[in-house]
Amino acid sequence: MPKKQKADTDLGDFLDDVSSASLDLDGSSALDQNGVYVFAEEFTYASAAKCIRFILNKNFMPAHRQPKNITLIFMSDGGDLNGCFALIDVMKGSRIPIHTVGIGTIASSALLAFMAGTPGHRTITPNTCIMSHQFSWYIGGKSHELMAVGSEVTRIEKRMLSHIRACTNLKNDDDIRKHLIPPSDVYLEARDAVKLGIADRVSTYYPYK
Repeated sequence: MPKKQKADTDLGDFLDDVSSASLDLDGSSALDQNGVYVFAEEFTYASAAKCIRFILNKNFMPAHRQPKNITLIFMSDGGDLNGCFALIDVMKGSRIPIHTVGIGTIASSALLAFMAGTPGHRTITPNTCIMSHQFSWYIGGKSHELMAVGSEVTRIEKRMLSHIRACTNLKNDDDIRKHLIPPSDVYLEARDAVKLGIADRVSTYYPYK
């Protein structure tokens, strides 16, 4: 089985409606009750599935128990692109708005998931490392198997380009390839991510202060 591919400043509370009084920092229950999920691991089918279950669980709750919004906090170097797109599809289908926060590192697949948040509610903290690059896929096999994979490689690139067009200010493929998926890895400052429309704001306010 082939190895899958890895794929201007505004102040504000990066948890939006989650007040400091509502956060129990001694445990995770307050985060769950407020619809907050911390994605701090590599993207795999398993890690994506955990976040997917969290979103679906909130959407299936009775309306009076649903959080006003779901906040996904991403701190990840990326990983499996298919698992990432599974999560993105569920995020886009959620009846509850999905707010996203980038902290630490959001790279590769994690950056694609981050930008899928509800427009106006995608926040990056000032010291976040942001990295984008072309996907990679390491395969082996007979020639006819490699030729079959080639068509999927084309489809994967089309999915990435379509997703980036929908979620950023980059509306043509040449600009996307120049700014986000050139031959070499691209590292961005938080303010650059806002300029490109990847994020909506840089937050310097933390809820536990």
